[in-house]
Amino acid sequence: MRGLRDSVAIAVRGLEARVAALSGQTERRLARRRGVAVLMYHRVLPDETPASGIEPGMFVRASTFRRHMEWIAARWPVLPLGEVRQRDDAPVSAVVTFDDGWRDNLTVAWPIMETLGIRPTIFLVRDWVRRGSTPAGEFLRPAEVTELAASGVEFGAHTVSHPHLDRLPASAAAEEMRLSRAAVEEWTGRPCRVFAYPYGHHNAETLEAARSEFDRSVIVGGGWWTEPGDLARIPRIGIHEDMSSSIPRFTRCLARAEGWP
Repeated sequence: MRGLRDSVAIAVRGLEARVAALSGQTERRLARRRGVAVLMYHRVLPDETPASGIEPGMFVRASTFRRHMEWIAARWPVLPLGEVRQRDDAPVSAVVTFDDGWRDNLTVAWPIMETLGIRPTIFLVRDWVRRGSTPAGEFLRPAEVTELAASGVEFGAHTVSHPHLDRLPASAAAEEMRLSRAAVEEWTGRPCRVFAYPYGHHNAETLEAARSEFDRSVIVGGGWWTEPGDLARIPRIGIHEDMSSSIPRFTRCLARAEGWP
């Protein structure tokens, strides 16, 4: 029953997105936007790969991702997180981020982005990259991180083991950040100045540690980055297949995303 309700809700949202696009409502809302759309992805799966057992919020299909990238590349500057400059009067720009360091970021997503001149920011979990795989799937290897960094991909830290940082003692949370930053710097040969909180969870102590270790840190959700604000909690717009499988759905996600939380 729940699966049926979810399917109906997705279909209704798709119909609403088409109506909003055809009426011009989506385009009008996007035209009023200012700031940075920091997009949050995890995995990009080949169209033919089964997705059973993978949470819907964890992936988009390759054809969906290509449509997204072509749409934003045709309209806005797309920069790595560490290079974008946020100002109150700045025009719209975009950042493409990936959490965790899944290997399909290289094998599926990167060829699409490279063709379009898009350089993403990928946040790495140190232990998953060291192992190269977990029961959940394949991750980038250190040598592949080195190769992608040389091609212009920005890498950020995403902790050592992907814990809930807000549940750890402050010293342990800070150590997760510091050691993951050191690993990224070792693999890329350059400073690691950006960070993503696992699950987006943070508290006063983790925010302070992030400010000490990094120039910019991103959360989960929160909509558009519309103010210079606190660089230790930059918002992002979560993008996944069931909510953005068509351009009307994708652009409606962007148009309706809230501003600074």
